[in-house]
Amino acid sequence: MYLRRAMAAADGLRPNTVDEVLKSEWLQQLEGELAETLQVDIPEWKWPEDQELIMPAPVDQVYVFWLCAMIDWAQLDMQLYQIDKAMFDEAHASALAWWRRHNRPRVNEKGARIE
Repeated sequence: MYLRRAMAAADGLRPNTVDEVLKSEWLQQLEGELAETLQVDIPEWKWPEDQELIMPAPVDQVYVFWLCAMIDWAQLDMQLYQIDKAMFDEAHASALAWWRRHNRPRVNEKGARIE
């Protein structure tokens, strides 16, 4: 998923007046956390240029749920925030599990890592 697509999807679900710069910062925060957890290089942030985010389809909805939760939080809608945060937490766990399944290190027949 691309940065601007994530923002547009969240805006479609949660009409808001939150500045794009702040939404970009929220996504950058999530990208940094994902990169650290997944032990991958933190992508260079190119805002306001559009850029591809770490998590691919089919687990890229994690970005939309994150933005929806943060928009709800910023607008002080705690009821929607709790719902969106729960959806984000589930999507986040699923995305991490998906990543680990699809990016396992190669091992030989003795279980030793192949570089």
